[in-house]
Amino acid sequence: MFSRLRRMGKEKLVLLILFSALTFLQLLVASALQYVPNFDAGSIFYGAVGLATTGELPNPEYFAMFGNQWGLLVFISAFFWIGQFFTQNFFMIYVGVLTILINIGLYALYDLIKTRFNKCLAFIILTLVLLYPQIYIFPSKIYTDSASMAMPIVALNLFYRIRTEERSKKRVLLAILMGITIALGATFKPTVAIMFVAMAMLSWIYQERARIYKSLLISGAVMAVILLAFSISRNHVISDELFERHQAPWFQWFVMGLKEEGLEENRWDGTRTSHFYNVTLNLETRAEREAFIRSELLRLLDEKETLGDWARLFGKKYIVLHYRGDFAPGCTIVFSEYDSGFQAWLRDNRFSVPYVLYHRVILYSILFLAYISIFFKGRDWVTSLALFGVYFFFIFLSEVSSRQLSNYFFIFFYLAAISIDGIMRKFGWSES
Repeated sequence: MFSRLRRMGKEKLVLLILFSALTFLQLLVASALQYVPNFDAGSIFYGAVGLATTGELPNPEYFAMFGNQWGLLVFISAFFWIGQFFTQNFFMIYVGVLTILINIGLYALYDLIKTRFNKCLAFIILTLVLLYPQIYIFPSKIYTDSASMAMPIVALNLFYRIRTEERSKKRVLLAILMGITIALGATFKPTVAIMFVAMAMLSWIYQERARIYKSLLISGAVMAVILLAFSISRNHVISDELFERHQAPWFQWFVMGLKEEGLEENRWDGTRTSHFYNVTLNLETRAEREAFIRSELLRLLDEKETLGDWARLFGKKYIVLHYRGDFAPGCTIVFSEYDSGFQAWLRDNRFSVPYVLYHRVILYSILFLAYISIFFKGRDWVTSLALFGVYFFFIFLSEVSSRQLSNYFFIFFYLAAISIDGIMRKFGWSES
């Protein structure tokens, strides 16, 4: 065993130690935070437990209304079905899967920076990620945000591999993997698909070689098949009667995004108090819900009379995204007055000055570096465009919550690496 470790080389050995320590701490934190999930996270959790243990979906009404949760339900129920033969602690099975996914994303980030820049910068970014406390808590947030964290950066890594790969068969395989990655992420969180849109747009604008177009077409075809399969499976399980009674129109979330209630007073929670969708639950038919939401949309648009009204709304939404600097663990992790140990500490200190200040210093620094990355050599227009698309989606088109941006967490660090490389070059500190 020790001879094998010696043959690994210093870099691989250091990475093995760091990722092993990270995984141990993530699972330790999850063990200390074990909670009973509720609301959306709880619906997915108990729905997956039901599918895995009985083959029946205990809460089809919820998934008739919120189709965007179906992908994670199917995905995690497969692991629950396998894991139940070893343990009945479905929470830790869930956390184990998310830990693997998130750490794959972190390695993809390291590998991409190492490939595009150098090993030194890759270790700098890896260290910064490990200094950010939420990397140890993300796997405990058993919801779509954490489940989709790895997909944008893994897809970007694969995209760059496709661009430099000379062997056609290898490019096809990479394209298929990229399609699977983006499609799977998009079933968890639709904003993951924005990365593919950016890739396609920039490849067209810069007239990439034909082989890139072919790879994107392959990825797009794989995505279409996977997304169609998930849609068919949902329509198979959930009856037309349930869709008629519960399905929410797609533009409901746009209407919720126009409401200002909760944006200012709840910025500390990184969420909002708008429960507009609850109103539609009392309407019997899909047509009634659509008519009501359209009338509400027209009313809200009519209320915004000046550019100042729109600027105030969009400004408040941006603040919610980053205000506390920790992607709002309280939005998913359930705290109570009876919590003890680490649960109690996190519950009682997540609004404290040291906690918030430490998170803000790291995250705001990374955000600043990410924003200015377009001014440095090595800039990545694909990623910058994708990130702009994500901001545009949440600030202009949808309801907003701090946790919703966490699936582009690794993308922020990648863009920050571009700026750090540019600064190092400017002062002559970069590797030759």
